Amino acid sequence: MYCNFKQLSSLQLKKNKIENIEAFSNIIFNKLTVLDLSENKISNIQPLSKCELSQLTELRLGNNEIENIDCFSECKFKDLKKLFLNNNKIVNINGIGNCGFTGLEELVLNDNLIENLQPLMNCNMNNLVLFNLQSNQISDINILMNLNFDKMKSFQINKNKIDKDDRMNQKIINTIKETSPFLLELKW
Repeated sequence: MYCNFKQLSSLQLKKNKIENIEAFSNIIFNKLTVLDLSENKISNIQPLSKCELSQLTELRLGNNEIENIDCFSECKFKDLKKLFLNNNKIVNINGIGNCGFTGLEELVLNDNLIENLQPLMNCNMNNLVLFNLQSNQISDINILMNLNFDKMKSFQINKNKIDKDDRMNQKIINTIKETSPFLLELKW
């Protein structure tokens, strides 16, 4: 059975102790632009890849129990501007690297278990203005040299395992500062 919510533009399901979103697989949200599932107990977000969310611009999944985000490479919401995945249990960000979210402006991944930024090589981050990787397990930031920070206003990568005394790391951060004309905040 499919449900069709033709006129719904925002769905706020924050703090509802939701554990399972399997029902989303059978729902069509033609005009939904904001979906807030933050502060629940969701661990599996695979059903979102089957849901019709073609107009979605903001997805809030922070403060859940999400470990795997590989399903983002299958998602049908290519107009996404804001993605909040903070305070989960995410280790691997391959799903973001293969997602095709070309208009992404805000990517919030703080307070996870992310170690490797390599998957970001495949991601178009040209429109990113806010990028939060604070409080993860990141030690290697070499990949940042290959990303476009032209529109970046806030970049947070502090509280990780980055060696601040390493000359290469210092060079990378200085390059980001020098090549980011709009950067207002840089925490490392």
